[in-house]
Amino acid sequence: MKGEKPRAVDPPLVLFGQPAYDSRELRRWGISEARLPPGSIVHFRQPTVWEQYRWPITAVAAIIPLQSILIGYVLIQDRRRRKAEAEATQQRQEVAHLMRVSVLDELSGSDLSHSTPRRVHYADNIVRRITRARGRIGAR
Repeated sequence: MKGEKPRAVDPPLVLFGQPAYDSRELRRWGISEARLPPGSIVHFRQPTVWEQYRWPITAVAAIIPLQSILIGYVLIQDRRRRKAEAEATQQRQEVAHLMRVSVLDELSGSDLSHSTPRRVHYADNIVRRITRARGRIGAR
């Protein structure tokens, strides 16, 4: 100070940085970050679950509804397939019946024995051979 009067001495400006706080201590003392002065820096802040896992949460939230839609579509297709199979089975039975009837009609004029059980047995054998042959052709 070299003998100067205290009023004449200009103190150097001390620039302070932004106020900094430790998040762990704020939590320990129950102080909300909202009560800190504006522009404060908070060190050691634990990220929230959303901040830490934003993309996995978003992906799961998008995939679950998509899977639900696909499962519903598969169930609808399964129901349609079963209905179509039932209709095809019924039509196959009707065709087999019509074939038996037509064979019986043809046999009624032939010289085969006129007993009905023999004609039905003969017609059934013919229908079985035809349906087996169709099954082999369709399996190729």
